[in-house]
Amino acid sequence: MTKRKNTKRFDPRYFMDEKTDIIIESSGERVTIEDLEKQAIDFEKLAQVFRNDFGHMIEKAEVLFMDGHYRIPYAKVSFLNGARKYYYDLSTMQQDIWNIEEDPEIVSEY
Repeated sequence: MTKRKNTKRFDPRYFMDEKTDIIIESSGERVTIEDLEKQAIDFEKLAQVFRNDFGHMIEKAEVLFMDGHYRIPYAKVSFLNGARKYYYDLSTMQQDIWNIEEDPEIVSEY
């Protein structure tokens, strides 16, 4: 009987220490599950700032998670005048907190 080709197999024990990283294609960087959990906490802190400092303008500020295999957080802020803003990046949300008084679509009715 002849020897079969391609009989070399990999031992799965060599790969047990590998962590699963999430690659966010838009940014090209690797994000771990711990990074996403930290980001969700940071989104919640900024949503709390929105609720405390701009309660007279905001109906609801909440942290949600995208559907899919990984729980990628984002924030949704609903204003009393009907406007809604979605934040997928913490820096954009921080900039809007500092410049919310200058946003024409939000301040137009206050």
